[in-house]
Amino acid sequence: MTAESVNAPSREAVLAMEASPDFARDTLVFAATMSGLYRSRDGSRTWERIETAWRDLPLFSVAVSPGFASDGLLFVGAVEGGLLRGVCGGASWSLADFGGERPHCATLALSPEFARDGMAFAGTMSNGVFHSRTRGETWEARNFGLLDLHVSALAISPCFGQDETLYAATPSGLFRSPNGARAWREVAAPSADALVQCLALAAPAVGPVTLFAGTDGAGVFRSDDRGGTWQRTGTALAEATINGLILSPYFARDHTVLALTDSELYLSRDAGMHWECRAWASGALCLAVAPTFPGGGPVLIGRTWQGVERSSDLVHWQTFPVVRASTGGYT
Repeated sequence: MTAESVNAPSREAVLAMEASPDFARDTLVFAATMSGLYRSRDGSRTWERIETAWRDLPLFSVAVSPGFASDGLLFVGAVEGGLLRGVCGGASWSLADFGGERPHCATLALSPEFARDGMAFAGTMSNGVFHSRTRGETWEARNFGLLDLHVSALAISPCFGQDETLYAATPSGLFRSPNGARAWREVAAPSADALVQCLALAAPAVGPVTLFAGTDGAGVFRSDDRGGTWQRTGTALAEATINGLILSPYFARDHTVLALTDSELYLSRDAGMHWECRAWASGALCLAVAPTFPGGGPVLIGRTWQGVERSSDLVHWQTFPVVRASTGGYT
C-alpha cells in the first residue's frame, strides 16, 4: 500500500513505544497513539501510520517480538478492547483469540526467549492476566491468587527461562508469580499511599533479580529480595509521578536507570541512589530505548503533543512530530 503524506503533524498522544530488537540494523520504532499505530523506519525522525483492523482507534500498548528480524511479529492493544497480532512487520493483522472476550490490554510482556518458547503475557484493565503459548494467537486467563484483576503494569524476569518470574501491579497491591503466572501471591507494596504505575527487572550478575517500581506521587523504589522489602531510591524523585522506568541491559555492571516523570527525564548511574535531570518534556507519557542503549541510545520520549523527543547522548535533544501518513507493512 502506498503511503499518503499529510502536511499537518498529529497532535494525538503517544501512549507507548517500542524499538525493534534489531534496531542497529533496521532502525525501526513502533508507537501506539490516540489515532492508531505508527512506524518509523529511521529511528523516530519520520513516521508513517500503519493500517490495521482498527483504523484511527486509540491504542495504548505495543510489543515487538524479540525475534522480530526473523518472525516480523508485533502486538497492539486497543483502548476499546482486544489485541491485534501483526505479521510481516504489520503487513497483515488478525484479532487474537481470548476465548470470545475482548479485554482491554493495558500492558504486554513477551518472554525473553519468545523466539523459542512463544510465550507472552497481557495485563488487562478488568480481566487480570492472560497467557499465550502460541506466539500470541490464543490466550487463557492466569489469575489464581491474583486478588485484583485491574493490572496496570507487568514485568517479566530477564531470566524467565530459568526462574519463570513475573510481577503484576494493581491498584490494590503488587503480586509475584514464580511459575509463569500459574499462581500469584501478593508481596509488600513499595508505598502505602501511592499506586505502582511501572515496573522493571534487572538481569543479575548472581542471585535474584533486582526489582524497581515507579509510583504515582512517591517516586522510585527498589527491592533486592523479590518484593519482600523496599527502599526509596534517592530523594530527587521523592514526590514524583513516574510514567516510565527502564534499566540498562548491563545493569549488573553499569547500574544505569532511566525514570520518566510527566515533565522530566532523570538518569541514575548508581542504581537509583542519586538522580540527575537530563531532559525537560512537558506532557511526557512514555519512555523507550533502542537495544543499543546506553552505548549511544537513542532514548525516546513520547508526549501528549509535539510527537517524540529523541537523544543519543542524553544531552542534545530533538523533537520529531508524528506525521500522518498511511502505509501497509514492509514495502
